[in-house]
Amino acid sequence: MENAGNIGYNFSNLDNPPPYEPPPQYDGQQYKRDQNFRQPYPGQHQDAGQHPYTVQQQYGLQPYGVQTHVQSPTTVIVSQPEVVTTVSLPPDYLVPSVFACLCCFPLTGIFAIYYATVANSASASGELDAAHRYSNSARSLMITSIVLGVMWIGIFIALWRLGVV
Repeated sequence: MENAGNIGYNFSNLDNPPPYEPPPQYDGQQYKRDQNFRQPYPGQHQDAGQHPYTVQQQYGLQPYGVQTHVQSPTTVIVSQPEVVTTVSLPPDYLVPSVFACLCCFPLTGIFAIYYATVANSASASGELDAAHRYSNSARSLMITSIVLGVMWIGIFIALWRLGVV
């Protein structure tokens, strides 16, 4: 316990604590809250002489609604509202283009992949008109690749069933 005094604690007065002081006495004045805070429900009667929202001041606290400190003046900066335009980015057709190239018809799928990557590059650089154009081209080539691939597979199955292939 001797080392505890070195870090700011004083345990030398444990046998003689300070005398007890009772809390200050008040005249029992009660402070009412705003009467409009809560009204009784229809059909509910409030007892006469009782106030449901009364608080007795305790231990030197200020009454409800009394300002105890003064705030320092502050500076408020108000800015004008700005017009914000939102522009939608073109859709990314890179994954469906790769799928169409690998699974359907590779010739048009390769061009769909090319236009999808060019559309992504144009979108990243902020050229949104060019990005929309390239994105539409990638979509058209991807759909063409899927249609041609389905037709090619259908023709191959038909020829196989006929025994030609």
